[in-house]
Amino acid sequence: MRAVCPRRSSAWVRAAMAATWMTMAASLAGAQAREPITYEPPTFQYGEGRISLLESVRLTLQNDPKLLLKDADARLREGVAQELRGAFDWVLKGEIAWDHREQELTDTARKTEVDKRRKAEVNERDTCNERDRQREILQTLRDELAGVDDGVTLAPPDTSLAKQLQFFDILIAQAQDPVLRDSIIGQKVSFLQTEVAAREAVVANLERGCVQAGIDRERLGRAPEFEYFEQAKLDLRASRTFRSGVVLTPFLTGQYDKTQFDGKRNGPEEQIFILERNDAGQLVDVPLETSLGPVTRTIDFGGKGVKDLYQASVGFEVNVPMLRGRGADAVAAREEAALRDAEAAGLAVKHTAAESVLRTATAYWTLLASQERVRVLANAVALEQRLVEMTQALIDGQEMPRAELPRALAAEANARSQLESARRELVKARLELALAMGVGVESEANAPLAEGPFPMVPKPDEISALSDRGLALAAVDRRFDRRSALVSSEARRIETRGALLDQKSKLDLGITVSSRAIGEDSLSNATDTWANPSWRLKLTTEHPFRNNERAGRYAQSVARFDQQTIQTGDLDRNIKLNVVLARRSLEEAIARHDAAVEAAELFHQTVEAELEKLRLGSSTLVDAIVTEQQQTQANLSLIAAQQEVATLLARLRFETGTLVDDTDAGFYVDEPRLISLPVEAAAGGAL
Repeated sequence: MRAVCPRRSSAWVRAAMAATWMTMAASLAGAQAREPITYEPPTFQYGEGRISLLESVRLTLQNDPKLLLKDADARLREGVAQELRGAFDWVLKGEIAWDHREQELTDTARKTEVDKRRKAEVNERDTCNERDRQREILQTLRDELAGVDDGVTLAPPDTSLAKQLQFFDILIAQAQDPVLRDSIIGQKVSFLQTEVAAREAVVANLERGCVQAGIDRERLGRAPEFEYFEQAKLDLRASRTFRSGVVLTPFLTGQYDKTQFDGKRNGPEEQIFILERNDAGQLVDVPLETSLGPVTRTIDFGGKGVKDLYQASVGFEVNVPMLRGRGADAVAAREEAALRDAEAAGLAVKHTAAESVLRTATAYWTLLASQERVRVLANAVALEQRLVEMTQALIDGQEMPRAELPRALAAEANARSQLESARRELVKARLELALAMGVGVESEANAPLAEGPFPMVPKPDEISALSDRGLALAAVDRRFDRRSALVSSEARRIETRGALLDQKSKLDLGITVSSRAIGEDSLSNATDTWANPSWRLKLTTEHPFRNNERAGRYAQSVARFDQQTIQTGDLDRNIKLNVVLARRSLEEAIARHDAAVEAAELFHQTVEAELEKLRLGSSTLVDAIVTEQQQTQANLSLIAAQQEVATLLARLRFETGTLVDDTDAGFYVDEPRLISLPVEAAAGGAL
């Protein structure tokens, strides 16, 4: 039979962008919410209220509040270690901001906008006037062409053109040869035709320009009075501190900037076309071009003409500690110490389980001894009542003086008094066992009773065969409290080493590598082209004079380490001494038990003989009473010896670290561990 209780106890820019997004998209483990336990100790309920030792141990491992508290403390330590482990987690940080700001135009800016609209009006007026002038010239040229040989010279508004026509007319007037005259007239006609064709194109273009100038003026609208600025920012970065002390931070940033007059907007780009004659002599639209390419203009709707700006940056930052904070011994010291403390707390839970089992076993044997004492004293009361009856019968038969009756009644009353006292002790023992098991009782009626029996007493040669040295050295290796102390010592050593390294000055090397993209009008225009990587190096230093803070922290760590070392050494000493003491005490208890067994058997025979002699009148009442009391005392001594042996068996198991075993399924306790001698393990070293 065994009892097992479970314990309550995860291109380089493209590559950089991909790595950044993969890092930022990495899933981060989050702690799930855990409902706090509700501590409700169970009420002890058994058929007749009797419980075996193994079952009481099982209930103890399941319900003992001291063990539950230790388990909660272990989980607390695990939580602390997990919290400190979080310093080395990936942390994703993001910021998205939108800023809109509006303000009144300055007087200078407002005057500039007013002048811009005046110039638009002047431009429209000048363009339309020039159109009218060119129309007049065109009409004059057409009239001149119609009467080229009538001898009348018209004067167009264009002075240069008028002089050229006058020159032709002078040549015609001076020509005496008809052939020459006809030739000059032909040249004039050709000139006029060319000029008419050119002027027709100019007039058509000016006509279009006049209309467009009016449209442009109307598009400008009224001069603005307010302007606004908008800015959007995106900042995503993942950061991780490695146990070497290096901090890596990949990042991705973006920014959008826009400014505009209130109620205005920027216009699109358009290509400029002019009217020219084709080979067929027709006026057609032809794009205006220069040696640099087509000529375009921005349609002006009264906006600032400043294009929206998009910027993006991707890269990483690395911070490398050169002195303080370098290496796992310095950076991860607190985490490693917390992990050791959590491990030590887990071992302390196992030791507490052994303490709880020992406490329950001790309470169980105390209860069984109380039950046996009640039984023995009840028998003593019954025997005293028999003596009273025999005394009364002898008095009635005038074989004994009546003066002996009070003696017999006094002995009976004394026996009843002892029985009542034992019953009170029994109630206390029953409640003590319930307390040790961590169960509740509603009244004395449902308090537990021990099922028994006492364990078999080892033979003296079995206990003599055990070596104090072997048991003690094996106990030092097996005891969970000693293993916990060793782990705690290691935790303090790690802390001390970390505090020592933390006294160094600070000297960090920072490296930033990034690539930037910038563009107007759209984000795609910005991200089409990335610049070559940019980089930056920086050194950060810090040197505290006298360094009292970190030196004091190191001194505290050394003191704690020394305290833990002393406690561990003292624990070793106590374990060895307690093992020797428990074994020797058990050896003596076995000897007392054997003597008590012999005394109880002999007194049992003596009492029966004394009662027979009393009936025959060959013994006195005093002898019978004394013999009965001696038998009762011998029986009580035997019970005490049995209780002592049983308790010391559990104590020796506890001191040697063999009372409770730890398995993957939980704490393991079987019946032999509770009632038998430990098996000695070979161990070297000195006590």
